[in-house]
Amino acid sequence: MYRTLFGIELGLLSLLAILAWVGGIKTFRLVRAGSAGQMARRTRRLIAWAAYASLAAGAIAAAALMLAADMAPHLWLDWLGLHLPLAILPMAALWLVTAPRLRMLRAKARELDGALPYELRAEAAKPVVVLPFQAVALGALTELYLALAAPVSLRFMDVLAPLLVYGSALGWLYVRNHRRWRKASELSALMRYQLWGGRFMQKKGAA
Repeated sequence: MYRTLFGIELGLLSLLAILAWVGGIKTFRLVRAGSAGQMARRTRRLIAWAAYASLAAGAIAAAALMLAADMAPHLWLDWLGLHLPLAILPMAALWLVTAPRLRMLRAKARELDGALPYELRAEAAKPVVVLPFQAVALGALTELYLALAAPVSLRFMDVLAPLLVYGSALGWLYVRNHRRWRKASELSALMRYQLWGGRFMQKKGAA
């Protein structure tokens, strides 16, 4: 029973990592939407990807709890205390932060027609839109490594290096996403300046 549940958990962790990483790639490319209609469609699909990842995370939690039932208390408390937060906390950020932003972007895009405004591109480039998907994928990969490296007994040195790698990767992704958002915001501000500056010059010339 233990081996069966353990194998199921490993498969689900791999599935979660794939689903979340693909969702992260699609979210990262959201800023390249060619039109408002395309962004509305893409954001709807991304919410569906978040739902698929949530189903996988829920199945992982169920398998983890069933595995914990076969462990001694001093083992499963440490095990659950490490594994579950790596899945639950990023997933909570996905639904509490990313999903509302995606719904907001979809609502704004559905009100528009034609080319996508640069302001909406800048909103789509914000780190809070992309990073939770990436955090879920990295958390699943970290869990997968820990499950294979130390499936039962966890020691401090067993978990320190993977957690440091996880934190460093998240930090690098945040910096990368933040730089991209700043470039998109600067371009949006430049386009607004040129638009209103051009209108002002036209009015001044007409006067």
